[in-house]
Amino acid sequence: MMKKTIKLMTVAMILLAFLLGGCTQSAAVAPQNLATISVDASSYMEVLPDQGEVYVTVLTRGDTAQVQTDNAVLADEVIAAIVAAGVDKEDIETSSIDFYPTYIYDENTRKNDIDGYEARHRLSVTIKNLDIVGKVIDEAVAAGAQYIEGVNFTVSDEKREEYKKTLIEEAVAKAKVKADAAASASGESIDGVQTLSVSDYGGQPYYRADAVKGIGGAEETQVLPGEVRVEISVHIAYRLK
Repeated sequence: MMKKTIKLMTVAMILLAFLLGGCTQSAAVAPQNLATISVDASSYMEVLPDQGEVYVTVLTRGDTAQVQTDNAVLADEVIAAIVAAGVDKEDIETSSIDFYPTYIYDENTRKNDIDGYEARHRLSVTIKNLDIVGKVIDEAVAAGAQYIEGVNFTVSDEKREEYKKTLIEEAVAKAKVKADAAASASGESIDGVQTLSVSDYGGQPYYRADAVKGIGGAEETQVLPGEVRVEISVHIAYRLK
């Protein structure tokens, strides 16, 4: 039994020595005090948007809770009108539904009494054909929508990915020029990339609607989009020789 125990301990010590030796060797290979130079660069382009987003609110007021049902019926009519104007139904989403009582202050009782109810259905409408933005707004209002909360013009995910590839290449090239200049000024030279990170600012629309007119009138609403900025920035750490 003693011999077996000694043999097991010997094997364990050999394995431990092997592991420690491997760790020591790995530590020796790892670079120490690696010299790097870090730079930031960005690239952007302003492009025409390829989709718009409109927020449409359907509001119903009344004396009883029936307004909630009335609002649901009216919202369905507005949705049907938007679809008829050329928007795919899957591009219409409910962003919020609210139902609450409204109050009036009674000076005799000094209390707030319920004097009615209000229901709201807010829709987010993505319009992929910019030629029909004005028509969608007009048809929604004609069907009973009370509020059109502006128009956001953006670049779709598919288009943004196309632009990002070019912008990343440009930003990385700019970063390399900066790094080479800084290294040369320091009497050094670049040996390669140590780390690289990319930030995408393309999700934020860079535009305003230049004109919105004709709502509620005989003339069709005209919405004139500006350009959208798609921007990429990179942070790169380069190794020095």
